[in-house]
Parts: sequence; structure tokens; C-alpha cells
Amino acid sequence: MKRSTLILWVGMWAGSAATVVSATEEESTMRELQLARMVHPNFPGQLAILGIPTGDVTLAISRDAGGNPTDILVIESSHSLFSEAALESAWQWKFVPLSESAARNAAPAVVRLSFSYQGVVFVFPTIKNQMRRNVGAGIRNRAVALPTLEMANSSPRPVNYKDPEYPATLASVGLQGEAKVTFYVDAEGKVRMPRVLSATAPEFGQAAIAAVSNWRFDPPKPRGNTMVAADSWTFKFTQKS
Repeated sequence: MKRSTLILWVGMWAGSAATVVSATEEESTMRELQLARMVHPNFPGQLAILGIPTGDVTLAISRDAGGNPTDILVIESSHSLFSEAALESAWQWKFVPLSESAARNAAPAVVRLSFSYQGVVFVFPTIKNQMRRNVGAGIRNRAVALPTLEMANSSPRPVNYKDPEYPATLASVGLQGEAKVTFYVDAEGKVRMPRVLSATAPEFGQAAIAAVSNWRFDPPKPRGNTMVAADSWTFKFTQKS
């Protein structure tokens, strides 16, 4: 089913701190993003003074079972001050609560915010590899398609690496299996928002997450520019004799 990509129009008029948004638009946005509370970002006044009237930020947001953001990663941004404004508002958002198991398996919400000093802030829910017509320059009309580490670096192996440990709780059983995990690598090479894609036993998934959470990579630098990349790993578990 085709979904509308334009979810929120928020008026942010020059010289006014007021936010203009209809109740219908507000409800639609919160429903699409599964939000219980939204705080709208403010256009950075310093950029207006500098004559920068528009900007875009794409965020990945993980949350706990209570709906509170636990980590927010700037995937791409046209200016650091837009990033700061987006982060300040997003940390105050609250998502609809989930069960503990659903929260552990939930993919981070990927949201695009497009700022315009002359009247509108757009908020787009975005889906990786979603196809959109490129009707203009800049971030807002591009689908979010993160490069993988293989695309970003010639040697994507982590510089600080330790294999997952076989779960002690399964030692008496000697079960063999595997777990596949996915995560972001930020501009500093840190692993962010790891989650289990599949596991033959929950303990294998937990062990894999515990391991990759402490990994460090060379910062992704496609064409020399530091940026965020995505990666996934599959681990095989066999109890050593």
C-alpha cells in the first residue's frame, strides 16, 4: 500500500515563536510516527541571521518499552545547528509504549525533518530504499539509503574486536546455533543501536549484542568524508570442549 510521505506542516514564522499546526495534521503525524508526545523543533535563529533559510536533518531514534528515546543518531544533516535543534526536540518525544520483547526487537525510527525559515517544517517518516521522485536538490527529496561499511571503507573490520562468548546458561545443553545482528557505526566509529535480526536461541542474540556493543571501527569515510554507516554480522555459536 502506498503511503503519503508528507506528514507534518508546522508554521514557524519569522519573528514569532508560535507554532501553527492544525489538530488533524498533529494527530496524523503522531499516529504515523507512533508518538504519544511530540515537541516541535525551532528554526535556529543564528542560521536565519546568516541567511540560511532551509535545512534538513535525518535521525534514527531507538526507544525503550516505556516509549522514551534511548539513543538518537544524526544520520545526515545540512548544518550542525539544524542537528542540534532536531536533537533537542526529539529527546523530548515520547513514543507509544511497547512490550519488553517488542521494544528489544523494534527497529529504530528513522525520521526526516526539513526546516524552512519562511514558514514550514516538514517531518517525513522514511524507509530505507523507499523510492521517491527527486524533484529538487538537497536531502529532503532523497530516500534514506545508508551505505554499508563495505561501501564506506576498504577494510571494514573493527579495530577493537572480541567474539561473543558462548552463553553460560546453555553450557549444560551444548546447543549450537547462530545470531544475526545489525547496528549503526557513527562518525567516531562507535557501534550504535545494535539489535537482533534473528537468533536460533534468545541467549545467542543477547551474547552477540553484548559483544558488538563494545566494538570500535575506523570511522566510515567514503570519499574521505566521515559519515554514518550500517552493518550486520552473523555469529555461529558452538560450545568449545
